[in-house]
Amino acid sequence: MEASTINQFISACSALAGLIIGGAINYFVVNRSEKSRILRETKSVEAGLIAEVNALLQISYKRDYLGDFYKYLGELQSLAGLSYSIKIKFPGNIAPFYHANIDKISLLSNDKVSDIIFYHQLLTSFTQDFHPESAINEIGFSIESIKATIDILEEIHALSERIIAWNQ
Repeated sequence: MEASTINQFISACSALAGLIIGGAINYFVVNRSEKSRILRETKSVEAGLIAEVNALLQISYKRDYLGDFYKYLGELQSLAGLSYSIKIKFPGNIAPFYHANIDKISLLSNDKVSDIIFYHQLLTSFTQDFHPESAINEIGFSIESIKATIDILEEIHALSERIIAWNQ
């Protein structure tokens, strides 16, 4: 083999090696940067969901919704056969952070996704029952429906505590 052919072969191998090494470094830097961005976004979404759930739980505690429903239940039990009409005005979007970030929920672990979806389904069910045009409000809350509402609210509280514990 001639010296010029060997030199060309060495140059070609050096260029190829540089290309491979440069590409590998670029891949790992970009990959690491993307993973870091996704991790930051995941933590941000999780923190926002926890804050929103915590705020709603604190509002429920401070307004003593559960105590009120136990009071309504006691009153209904003493007035056998009657029903209550209960109207609570909730904002149209009671969980704005959740709704604004629904497309990012999949960043969370499957257990957390399950908790947060179940929580919001219960919350939606709970709030819908108090709209003036809801079926339950049109016929009135019976003893059974008040008991079911208490069960739903207690489940919301339990799920809230579990979601808040994600932070720990």
